[in-house]
Amino acid sequence: METAEKTLDEILTLAAAHFKVPREKLSPDEDFFKALGIDSLQTLDLLTKLENHFRVELPDYELQGVTVFRTLAASENLSVADSARLFAMENLAAADAAIGCWNDKYYWQFWRPITGIREADTDGNPATQADPTWLPLFDPATPVCHPPALFTPPFPDHPSGHACATGAFMHTLKNFFGTDKIGFTAFSNKSCTTRSFARFSDALKEVIDARVWGGIHFRTADTQGAVLGKKVAQYLKKHYFQPVP
Repeated sequence: METAEKTLDEILTLAAAHFKVPREKLSPDEDFFKALGIDSLQTLDLLTKLENHFRVELPDYELQGVTVFRTLAASENLSVADSARLFAMENLAAADAAIGCWNDKYYWQFWRPITGIREADTDGNPATQADPTWLPLFDPATPVCHPPALFTPPFPDHPSGHACATGAFMHTLKNFFGTDKIGFTAFSNKSCTTRSFARFSDALKEVIDARVWGGIHFRTADTQGAVLGKKVAQYLKKHYFQPVP
C-alpha cells in the first residue's frame, strides 16, 4: 500500500474507533461530518488523537480556524460554492501569513520572554535586571485538558505566528462578509472552554493579549504579527478570489 493510502486508512480507522462506528461506514469519497452525524466541535478530541498517533502537532489556531469557518458557513447559510471560496481564501491567507511570518522571525532572531527575562543582565541595558527563575504561564506545569503540555515554542519571538495567522484569518473573514460585526464562538482544546466574540476584531485583540499574558511573546511581536496578517488579507482581497461576473 502506498504511503498516502496507508496514512488515509489509518486516519479513517482511528476515526471509526473514536466515534464507535464501523470502519466500512467511512470513505474518503463522502462527507466525513455527514457520515458520522457529528459537528466540527466533536472532531477536536479526534484531532488530538491523530496528533499523538502520528507524532505531529497542529497549531491551535489551525484547529480553531477549521471549526470557526465551518460554523460561520452554516450560521450564515452559505452555499456550497461560497463555502468553498471562504475556506480557500482562509487557508491561502494562513499559508501566506505563515511564510511572511517565519521569514521575519529568522531575519530578526529576537529572543523570547523566558530568555530575555532570565538573561536581562546581558542585554546592555543597566535599567533591566535578570530573573533567572522566571517562568511563563505557558509551562509544562500548567494544567491542560488535552496533551501536549504548554511550553515556549523553540523558535524566534518576533513576529508572533499566532497573531500573524489570526490577523490573516479575521481580516479575511471581514473582507468576505463585508463587515466586522458577526458573532461567533471558539473552543480551546487546552482549557476546554468556549469563548464568544461579537466581532472578528475582538478575537484578534484577545489573541494579542493572550500571547503576552501567556508569557511567550513580547507585545510588539503580537501587534506586528497582526499587522502582517492584515496586509496579507488585504493583498488577497485585491488580487485573488474575485467574484465571477
